[in-house]
Amino acid sequence: MLHRWIAAHAAHTQHRVALRFEGEAITYAELAQRVERLAGTLAARGIGHGDRIAFLGANDPAQIVLLAVCAKLGAIQVPLNWRLATPELRFMLEDSGAAKLIATAEHAAQAKGAAEGLCPILDAADLGAGGPHDDQGGEDDALLLVYTSGTTGRPKGAVLDQRALLFNALNSQHMHGFTRDDHVLTVLPLFHVGGLNIQTVPALFSGATVTLLRRFDPAAFFAECAASRPTVSLLVPAVMGAVVGHPGWAGADLSSLRMIGAGS
Repeated sequence: MLHRWIAAHAAHTQHRVALRFEGEAITYAELAQRVERLAGTLAARGIGHGDRIAFLGANDPAQIVLLAVCAKLGAIQVPLNWRLATPELRFMLEDSGAAKLIATAEHAAQAKGAAEGLCPILDAADLGAGGPHDDQGGEDDALLLVYTSGTTGRPKGAVLDQRALLFNALNSQHMHGFTRDDHVLTVLPLFHVGGLNIQTVPALFSGATVTLLRRFDPAAFFAECAASRPTVSLLVPAVMGAVVGHPGWAGADLSSLRMIGAGS
């Protein structure tokens, strides 16, 4: 379903920027093309309906592309917390039955240790050479398998289907008053539903722009607010404490923000 939202925006507002990341601006038309290419690539490598594809890496457009591809193929993304130790990651890969692990270059060594003997590892930067592929996913298909923190035992995989992401996006659109003119600054990690589903995916549903910070850093947050002028962002108490306690807080230009979401 996410892939259809992106394709629709690409058809009607193809030059509008969908994602900004470390100096790169990806339009909706370009994002739709990346989704089509990766869908073809993964389908050619045997990925189909119901397959689990794990992702290991800090915030990166590649994870957004993969989520849309999973929606198109009827596959399931398993976001992995890169802060975890190798045995913890290995448990999640085995428990989820991941068919493949896609990792960014930064986390290649971590991925190798976690996936050895379990599933093939694909480099996120090397994917995308394939061609178009027919839609295989539907509203009832699982799309995300997100692991809990496991505070009372082993982490447990929580399943979200495509319809859940749709209605979450609708609720978020109403709560935030999202329009295509909004600009979301995502600083929370996309391996968590907070960073991924509260504003990021709903912004793409609305045809808005999302800027991704690879990782949260107070100075980078201030710099991005001043430079790209986002209208909305989502923080949690620990992040808010770091922002307010930073030496740059008093002089920070946050005037573009019309809303800060908070939770946790």
